[in-house]
Order: sequence, then structure tokens, then C-alpha cells
Amino acid sequence: MNLLASLPDSRDPLLLPPREKPYVLSDVLEKRVYGCRDELILNLGDCSLRFKVDIDTDTITSQFQPSSFRAKKGYASIQSAELWKKFVGKECGWTWFAWNQQGYLDSVLISFDGIEPNVLLQTMASSIDVFVISPADKAIPARKDRNGKRETKSKR
Repeated sequence: MNLLASLPDSRDPLLLPPREKPYVLSDVLEKRVYGCRDELILNLGDCSLRFKVDIDTDTITSQFQPSSFRAKKGYASIQSAELWKKFVGKECGWTWFAWNQQGYLDSVLISFDGIEPNVLLQTMASSIDVFVISPADKAIPARKDRNGKRETKSKR
């Protein structure tokens, strides 16, 4: 029998409380322990979102901090990494939790500058892995006709 992971403490699926002023990503920090990403911090200027892996269940926890994150020893800024560069300075829009088929909360989806998710945080092997999400039509190379010209969608 599998033990089910518990719901987030607040039982509220919102990671960010509603407010008029947008949440804008200003920095991304990580803390690694034995080569695994143990924590990921999304610094949103005047507040932050902290994601941590629960090593006992390989689930992800999240915590909204109503104040700016102050980097401590062991945290490194990764905002200049290729993955995060395009999202720094962008508005954090929508957020989602995802549970796997065994009932474990192991994923979070986040959108920047819109409602489509751009980033997936997933816990695997006691580490938070980060994935970029893109629409399928942007991820699949365009087809070309016999003359080497790009086909339009109506020809597909």
C-alpha cells in the first residue's frame, strides 16, 4: 500500500496570493546538497516563492514569503542560466500543482507573461529538476516542401 502525500498546508492551490501589483521575477536562486537541487527560490522583488524537496517522499513543498529573499550561505543565483534568462523581468502569472498517479505532489507548473505554463519543477531522486515547456507547434521543426520552402499549416 502506498502512503499518500499530504495536501499543501493551506489547502489553497494558489502559490501566490492575489494582488493588483504584478509579481515580477527578479532573481532565481538554488541550494544544492550533495549535487542535488534541494531548494529553488523565485525572488519576486518584494516577496519570494521557495520550493523545497522533501527527501523522505520525493515531494515538492512550496512556501510564499511576503518579504524579499535574502541570499544566505549555500544559495547561488542562477538567473543568468539560459533557462532563466528569458523569464527574469517577466510577470509570474499562473501556477499549478500536479500530483502523480500514486498521489504524491511532485510537480509545479509556472507561467511567465501569460497563462500558458513555461516552467515545470519536478522532484525526482530527492532533487528538483527544472524543465522548459513550449507549445508543440514551436517545438517541432517546420516542414518544408519539395522546393525547400516552409509549408503553411493549411498544407499539413
